[in-house]
Amino acid sequence: MTKSYGQKFIRPTTVYEPEWGSQVIAYTRTPELMEYFRTYSPHGLASQGIWVVANVMDEDGQKYNLFRQYKAFDTTMTVASKEIPGLQSNPQQLFKPGEMYLGRCSQELYEEEGFIEIKPYLTNPTFNIKVRPQQISWQDVEGRLNLEFNAVGPALEYYCPGLWEDDMYRSEPHYVTGTLDGKPVSGYGVIDAAWGPLGCDFVQSKIYKLLEQYWVVWMNIFEDGSKECGVYLDGVDDFRTGYYNQNGKAAVTHHNKVEVIPTEDGFIKGAKITMDDWSFEFTSESKIAQATSFVSWASGKVLNTADTRKPVKSFAWFEFFPKG
Repeated sequence: MTKSYGQKFIRPTTVYEPEWGSQVIAYTRTPELMEYFRTYSPHGLASQGIWVVANVMDEDGQKYNLFRQYKAFDTTMTVASKEIPGLQSNPQQLFKPGEMYLGRCSQELYEEEGFIEIKPYLTNPTFNIKVRPQQISWQDVEGRLNLEFNAVGPALEYYCPGLWEDDMYRSEPHYVTGTLDGKPVSGYGVIDAAWGPLGCDFVQSKIYKLLEQYWVVWMNIFEDGSKECGVYLDGVDDFRTGYYNQNGKAAVTHHNKVEVIPTEDGFIKGAKITMDDWSFEFTSESKIAQATSFVSWASGKVLNTADTRKPVKSFAWFEFFPKG
């Protein structure tokens, strides 16, 4: 039975129908401080969570995958793993169970000082995140993880309206430096944020349950220090957009498609991505530890097929979970 309470219909998010809405209105934006806070309400939507994500490499070339999701009042999802090359190998967990805090958290805005602070609620400060516009500091596991995020350009932001549900999402690429267990590391990171209807968590949203099939973020660093990065997402019906950033100059792309190459057991072996006049190829190198049974991640590299330069460092994170 469908019910309406003033503005939107309430329907079980189980089967895609055009009334859900799949087309995205995508653009670049440089967020202000309040736009990172739990009370920010674009289009009348409520905050569903923020993801602090890093894919970094130490001086020996070893890669690590790290993220922490936090919401308005808690933090319940983390990943911290060491990559083991090869798709037949499994990643190695960096920390023992319970070492990365999960539970209620405090998220407070200090407007005069110009930052937002996220930390455990009424417990020992085992992690701390300070957010400033286009800059984030993340300490975790009592200092064993210590990272600084600095944005490399504006964020990708998109609005996905529909008759039955509206959603908004932002992905902001960063260059990451810091230490992991005392070792210097560097790489790429994204600060992602989602907003949706009141009373709807991100995993209940149409983006997660119905629309998304593939999502890849990447960064390449070249010998002269120049950087490029991108975000590409694709899914059901008209749900797709792209973002390509070359040395801070970013563009949203509108004519996008992806051809995924699976392994025999259904993992991601590679992909060919077209974004307007640019063509890219993703190659898987290893698996990333799963934080949930609903989604899988591959680590590898994304290269612009028209660029003959060879990056000195490449990072990519490919998320996939076909619906059905």
